[in-house]
Amino acid sequence: TKSSSSLFVFTNTGNVHQIKIKDIPYCKFKDRGTPVDNLSSYNSSNESFLSILPIEQVKANDFVVVTDNNFIKIVNGEEFVTVRKTILFTKLEPNAKVVGFGALPNGKLIVQSSSNYFLNIILYFILNRNYFMKFL
Repeated sequence: TKSSSSLFVFTNTGNVHQIKIKDIPYCKFKDRGTPVDNLSSYNSSNESFLSILPIEQVKANDFVVVTDNNFIKIVNGEEFVTVRKTILFTKLEPNAKVVGFGALPNGKLIVQSSSNYFLNIILYFILNRNYFMKFL
């Protein structure tokens, strides 16, 4: 990753925070480092990390987003690349959280519920890419 590049921090509240690599200080491996809260508008008391990805990986992929109230959607990674430091990458219902986020696998997605049920989704059936699909 180049020093002029960025990292994208995806959170459970549906936010994506963009951090420039040049703003991250170099440290020795025993050093504690800098809180992400100090490098972006990330708020560690209200949100948790789902994924941290370099801009090159974000641009090159589609992503699956799953919420705790049983919604799923696919988003093209190019949509996350903006000049703004923080954007909302998905709209959530009140008190809902993003529980799954990742690069789109080829063909199938297996989702595990908190009750240990598995749902095998053939991604072809998620037709409307920018809208959530509710599943049972």
